[in-house]
Amino acid sequence: MKKLIILISTMLLFNVLMGCSKTDPVTEELLSYINEQMVPLFTEEQELVNTYESVTGANFTDDETTYNVLVDKVIPGYNEFTGKVESVKIESKELREVHNIYIDGLNRQNSALTTIAYALEEQDIKTITEANEKLSEARKMMREYQDKVKELAEKYKVKLKSNS
Repeated sequence: MKKLIILISTMLLFNVLMGCSKTDPVTEELLSYINEQMVPLFTEEQELVNTYESVTGANFTDDETTYNVLVDKVIPGYNEFTGKVESVKIESKELREVHNIYIDGLNRQNSALTTIAYALEEQDIKTITEANEKLSEARKMMREYQDKVKELAEKYKVKLKSNS
């Protein structure tokens, strides 16, 4: 989950600068996608990650607290968030394919969180291992998404500049 947080944080730090004054429709859509559609969503996701982290890792207190936060806040929040991400309208086939990688990663992450909640409820260590594997797969998908956004930005001469 930590690596996922780093990836999300990195995406939050991106701002987009147009590489040239003339833009084609895909360039304009890419700019709109990053600046107007996704940045607010990344902010919302960071809030969900913060909620998750408030009861895991160094902040872990007990299984019951973690379970309750997952079931009452994190999982419903991610379900709603995923719906918002799925509703982003994209015309460009290339950008839609990249966006779908992010959706697949979110779905994998949602599955992992649900599996963690189940494992906590059942006190099943084997299921925690399964959940960790799903989180690892989700992180891989998020890295792939980030790489593909960078590739599209290069292709359409849109500079991604980190504020860090």
